[in-house]
Amino acid sequence: MLRNTRDPGVLLQMLLSLLSTSGTMAGIMNCVGWLGGGGTASVVIGLIAARWNLGLAIAAAAAVYCVAGALLIASMFLFVERDITAMRGQMLETAKP
Repeated sequence: MLRNTRDPGVLLQMLLSLLSTSGTMAGIMNCVGWLGGGGTASVVIGLIAARWNLGLAIAAAAAVYCVAGALLIASMFLFVERDITAMRGQMLETAKP
């Protein structure tokens, strides 16, 4: 469930970092995403299915994805303009001779 969620600030920092370390950062983010989301999601779904039923487990996973999508869309409208402005400022500072 958590493996598809990424913090845009972390991705921006990765893109602005040195090229030699961006591969390491991407690997760490991928590892944490799979272990935190992919590893625990199957266990949680299995526990819910064993205790109640599989339909409820799938519905709960779908609800989590819907909430995550709604939060992602809300954060896009709330923070993208500020992040673009900050990134433009950083790019202008680094472009000065």
